[in-house]
Amino acid sequence: MLGYRIADRRPPLKTRKTLLALVALSPAVAFAHPGHGTTDPGSLRHYLVEPVHVVTLAAIAVAIELAWFVFRRMTRRSSSERA
Repeated sequence: MLGYRIADRRPPLKTRKTLLALVALSPAVAFAHPGHGTTDPGSLRHYLVEPVHVVTLAAIAVAIELAWFVFRRMTRRSSSERA
């Protein structure tokens, strides 16, 4: 279903390279909109206080948690089917 065995626990190299490229390019997108907010855009406080960034961080946290839940559920189901 995933294109690789769960026992491997590592996605194919092409998938890992794609994810690495997306992560590497994400800072370029984040700094594409200067001049907003009331705090220094280069500070950690800016990303923890400004609503646009707080909502984004919360959405990312929820997406990671949901992906982890689905992954754990799939691995438990596949291991119970093998037994």
